[in-house]
Amino acid sequence: IAFTDFVTQDITDNLNITITTTLVDYEAVYKGAIAGSTYDFAMFVGGNRLADAPGTFLNYMRGEHLWNKNVTSWENATFETLWQTLETADATDYANNLDEMQQILAREVPEIPGFVNGYWYAFSEYLWEGWASDTNKFQQLVTSWTDDHFVIKTRLMLNLKSTGAAPPGAAIPWFGLEIFIMIGIVSAVVLTGYKLKRKRQ
Repeated sequence: IAFTDFVTQDITDNLNITITTTLVDYEAVYKGAIAGSTYDFAMFVGGNRLADAPGTFLNYMRGEHLWNKNVTSWENATFETLWQTLETADATDYANNLDEMQQILAREVPEIPGFVNGYWYAFSEYLWEGWASDTNKFQQLVTSWTDDHFVIKTRLMLNLKSTGAAPPGAAIPWFGLEIFIMIGIVSAVVLTGYKLKRKRQ
């Protein structure tokens, strides 16, 4: 099990789906079950990383089972026939066939969103400005976030500019103890002032 398992369990609990996680041997059980398709339910993170075109994502879900491609060994004859037409289809048929393939995937390959990494397009303009927009389309969306997105990182470095704003400071936690300490300090100051005043009199 890993951190993402606990995140998934928290999400599925809200959907009234019970998931129990246990430690297993990775090579023999986890990897072996996925490679041999001998599981009832499995969670797997993999696939293409840059969605440059719909075909990139759709190709990941078809063909021979590989460790990082069509992990579930899913097959659909209509999907495969439509895929084979893409190379020679005109623009209209190409778009229509991609739409139909996506509908097939949505019907037959249900997904439970388990964990979302940090996407560059979930941004704030408090510290940085110059993010991709309708008027400055320098960036593309990604299907996952890893440490090798050099093109995306380079584009961000060339386009983002500092706003000059100071980073927000760490919040000061307040608990009951701090309140009593403050009351004690104020009381001590007041009593000290009162005693000094009486001495002067």
